Amino acid sequence: MKVSEITAEEVISFCRIDDPDEEDIRSITQAMGIVKSYMSAYTGLTADEIDDHEDMCWAFYILCRDNYDNRSLSENSSFKMNRTVSIILDMHSVNMLG
Repeated sequence: MKVSEITAEEVISFCRIDDPDEEDIRSITQAMGIVKSYMSAYTGLTADEIDDHEDMCWAFYILCRDNYDNRSLSENSSFKMNRTVSIILDMHSVNMLG
């Protein structure tokens, strides 16, 4: 599977959203775009290059769920990335500084 093939319905199912309303669908769709951009910025990979790595799907699902679950975070909240996501993204990162 490729990240570009993941549908909003699949993300909704992963997030365990029962009977999603229009706002849920809009939030998930928005999260999917944000997460794709985040993954590219974090790793330095293009969307096509991200699709070359099947494990990126798992990171995508988790980031979408985290984005949906925490969509009402205030400015003062601190974001802590899921360890599994961090490992997956770090494995494929090509823009490491060091």
